[in-house]
Amino acid sequence: MMPPPRAMKRKPSRDEESARGLPTLRWPGEDDVRAAPAPAELTLVEEYPAIGASAPAWKNLLIQADNRRAIAALLPRFEGKVDLIYLDPPFATGGSFAMLGGGEGAEIEAYSDQWEEGLGDYLSTMREQLALFRALLSPRGTIFLHCDWRVSHYLRCLLDQVFGAASFKNEIVWRYRRWPAKTRVFQKMHDVLFWYGKTPGDSHAWTPLYEGLAASTLATFGTKRQVADFSSGRRKPSQTDEETLGAPMADVWDIGIIAPIARERVGYPTQKPEALLRRVIEAASRPGDLVADFFAGSGTTLAVAEKLGRRFLGCDLGPLAVHTTKKRLLSLRADAARTSSFAALEIFAEARKTKAPEATFDVEIGPLGVPLGVKLTLPESASLDYWGVDWDHDGKTFRGGFHALREKRNAPLPREAVHVYREAGEKQIAVQRVDTSGAELRRILRWKAGA
Repeated sequence: MMPPPRAMKRKPSRDEESARGLPTLRWPGEDDVRAAPAPAELTLVEEYPAIGASAPAWKNLLIQADNRRAIAALLPRFEGKVDLIYLDPPFATGGSFAMLGGGEGAEIEAYSDQWEEGLGDYLSTMREQLALFRALLSPRGTIFLHCDWRVSHYLRCLLDQVFGAASFKNEIVWRYRRWPAKTRVFQKMHDVLFWYGKTPGDSHAWTPLYEGLAASTLATFGTKRQVADFSSGRRKPSQTDEETLGAPMADVWDIGIIAPIARERVGYPTQKPEALLRRVIEAASRPGDLVADFFAGSGTTLAVAEKLGRRFLGCDLGPLAVHTTKKRLLSLRADAARTSSFAALEIFAEARKTKAPEATFDVEIGPLGVPLGVKLTLPESASLDYWGVDWDHDGKTFRGGFHALREKRNAPLPREAVHVYREAGEKQIAVQRVDTSGAELRRILRWKAGA
């Protein structure tokens, strides 16, 4: 005789949690009904082919859309599939953030952190997003939420409510140094990263990391691995002949901010150092895992994931963030010092479809001087930040066959692109140009190869 089925456990309601003595976070307007986001239209508008002879089945994704709309569209394919999410959301500062633009050094707004209805609107939005992020995580998946003193206490409560207090793993303090401020309080020189799992327990990916030994330990024991010896009935330190890996890493990370002249600096405000993301990704994911960042910003998470052999999903609402990230990923492909596993970059959403209309801008087209050859030339422009060419445009998806990007502000930008076709005939060429604000224009040219 089969035993009766067990009832499914129901997540306790807010009132039930309160009755148990667990703290809850309340704010004016939190119970207001908010319309569910309509899914973004996931239309492939850009693709950058794989490097190498054969294209991998997986294509990395970069999406320009409100992350709530993007996730609503991604859930049918990716629910329960993401292994690690890193988030660096707005911190409810009430300000706007800009980066320097083109040759004249004008500032361009990257994103706004202003909330018309105040802190309550921010918290309602974050709670809604956290629930969506949790749905994407795999059973062993985890999430790192990056914040600072302004909202860390609120976000910790929201994480407890959405993920459950038992899913908490670490509160990591990122300590850094910067130019001190004139103030009558201690200098604010740290951020916080909260680490939570999809579910309680130890099923998550984990690679132990180590840091250098204390000077006193080195002076007493040297660099040999220490073990505990209980042979006498009491614990006493002992050593092996094996070299130590160091001390298991603690939850306070001393990592410098990006220097003004650092090669990795891309100029995007609030850009985080690669060393910080490398530590997160190495510890909490495995090669081949799917890593996601839905506040992609300057693209640090995606760039580090690519370097470490992880797949990635990236999303940001801002055109400047998507443009900056795209440039950064394309720069990795051009790095001859490494063999990139970068498969493709797909950019979705109707915001992108309407953002690059066919337009007229100066571009010179002419024969290259060899059979079936063509050369394109763009005039010099201080505002031009990137341009690319699809040599066989299908009228829908821009597939980059050539691209040139400005590595540093005011640096010269290559202005010529050449191509040799294998077969004669009429060709449709798409030329895409992007200025320093992330605004795009696209022009369609026609060329008769072999004429």
